[in-house]
Amino acid sequence: MTEWASLRAKAIALKGIPLSLFGYSLIRAWISLLYANPALPGGGPGMGPQLLFDLAFVGASVAMALGARRLTPLNDKPAALAVSAAAMGGAVLLQSVAAVFPASSALTIAAAALAGVGTAVAIMVWLELFCCLNPLRTVIYLLLGTAAGVLLTFLLEGFREEYLTGVLVACPALSMLMARSAYLHLDAADAPSAAPRILTPWRVYAVMALYELINGLYLGGLADGAGALVGNHSTVATLLASSALFVAAYLASDRFDFTKLYRSPMIIMICGIVFVPLFGFRAGVVGAFIVSVSSTAFGLLVTLFLCDISKRLNISAVWLFGWQEVGFLFRDAGALLGEGVREAAAFGPFTEPALSVLGVALVVAFTLLLLPRKEVSVRWGVGILLALNEKGAEIGEDSEAARVDRACDELAALRNLSPREAEVLKLLAQGKSLTVVADELFIAKGTAKAHTRHIYEKVGVNSRQELFDVLKINPRR
Repeated sequence: MTEWASLRAKAIALKGIPLSLFGYSLIRAWISLLYANPALPGGGPGMGPQLLFDLAFVGASVAMALGARRLTPLNDKPAALAVSAAAMGGAVLLQSVAAVFPASSALTIAAAALAGVGTAVAIMVWLELFCCLNPLRTVIYLLLGTAAGVLLTFLLEGFREEYLTGVLVACPALSMLMARSAYLHLDAADAPSAAPRILTPWRVYAVMALYELINGLYLGGLADGAGALVGNHSTVATLLASSALFVAAYLASDRFDFTKLYRSPMIIMICGIVFVPLFGFRAGVVGAFIVSVSSTAFGLLVTLFLCDISKRLNISAVWLFGWQEVGFLFRDAGALLGEGVREAAAFGPFTEPALSVLGVALVVAFTLLLLPRKEVSVRWGVGILLALNEKGAEIGEDSEAARVDRACDELAALRNLSPREAEVLKLLAQGKSLTVVADELFIAKGTAKAHTRHIYEKVGVNSRQELFDVLKINPRR
């Protein structure tokens, strides 16, 4: 299939996407319109309602992570979805009342707490749902859903206050109904496991925390009024990052490989950091915009990474994403620090260049040392295949490759193969030699041979042909 024919087949495949899974966009728009870039009275950034919201959101996310074994699968608990919708709708009403009585801080605090808890549950519901999908669908719904949330925010910002209040009350309930509908239409084999594993990619979280901290520093150092351009929710930076990643992942290549793309935000962030010392104060907004694009892009890549390992390695999505949300606190801490530096205005002639050099050094060190390519590939085996089958089949249509992949997963679970042995099994099933297996997994050929021997012993076969017979693979196909 030619490249243009492949792109055309993928474009046609988009027609079959159920719109119910875009309910994630409603939640993102809701967060932006009520707290990140508030369009209703009573909202506000910085130390006001947004910080209270972030604290409640992170607290609820961590609490769910700690109870992940009991809560998973979250989508199988309709009461959780109802509580989320009620809490978010109630937060809108409380904030509307708080705007009438501005002296009552209790109403503002209560609204932010309700909103944070309700939103944490809603986001977790959607991310757990994305972890159930094949990688191609995950990319579509996460990246396009994020971009759609930005466009929806820009549209709703023009509504009159009373109409916007009604829309914001209805959005959470509609989103949870869409999530429930999508979950009920999942194949039983794709539903979240009731007995997930608990593994923590702490290195990924550490790098993401640094990116969020630097992003917050630049956001806090800006004058008020740049919120529509930069930030993590429904801004131009978010629209650009999500759209660019979607094009790279879906249209430009048949393979979305985290091990090749995760360093791209590092390069973008370095460009943003050096703008300020090179071009002075006028480049502040430009530098912050570039840093925001980088941080948002890395956050989206991490989310795709977590979805991938959750599905392949049966790790609880509630556990993975609950700890990911702690990154919001680093962004808030950076924003507070940036505001303090801006107000102090205690800059010498070498202060900004020195801070920029320090920022670049930290970004490079964290990204390259904590997340070397071998660590990502060997430890987690990340490489998200997005290809349609050779005939350009629509999304969801079965293919031989998909059937073999499922057969490998079932055999790995049945014979209790380790995660690395499961990765080797899939490569063997693709007909790849031990040399190629070793190269793709960044391991020694002897290690690949040892894994193969263990697989044969656990499955009860003596040759690759016997393994093919077990998997019902025709090597001449």
